[in-house]
Amino acid sequence: MVQDKMYTGCFDITRNNKNLYAVAWLISPEGERVWQFQERVEGLDRNEASYYALQMLLEEVLVRGITAVKFLGTNSLVMKQASGQWQAKKTRLFNYCVKVRSLLANLRHFRFERLDREQQEEEQEVSFSPVPQVGGGQETEQFVMVSFW
Repeated sequence: MVQDKMYTGCFDITRNNKNLYAVAWLISPEGERVWQFQERVEGLDRNEASYYALQMLLEEVLVRGITAVKFLGTNSLVMKQASGQWQAKKTRLFNYCVKVRSLLANLRHFRFERLDREQQEEEQEVSFSPVPQVGGGQETEQFVMVSFW
């Protein structure tokens, strides 16, 4: 059996003034950032924006043929709904949840674990530079890391 390589992916939301951004990036097993994503999301709340960032990351993961994923992050609601532990009751979240679950179904292995930024940097011994924010904003709303093996 061939061992799947571990990648690290991160998805996040940031706020700049009144604008909300979905951001994600993918880091190779060698520690190089190989893909990144940032998009202003209008009309979405924090959870919807987190789902959107996760969806964009999963689509990139599948394009690259990655099949085993360990998701580490801070948005418990999105992680528990996406993993099937909780049901998505709001229609808008339900639609995102269905899409993300359909993408997750293409992975061989996955799991979610909740961490905060300090735990993450200690455990991974990785120094993450903040994702550049459009318009010079300084406030980060949440940070989530996703690891692939």
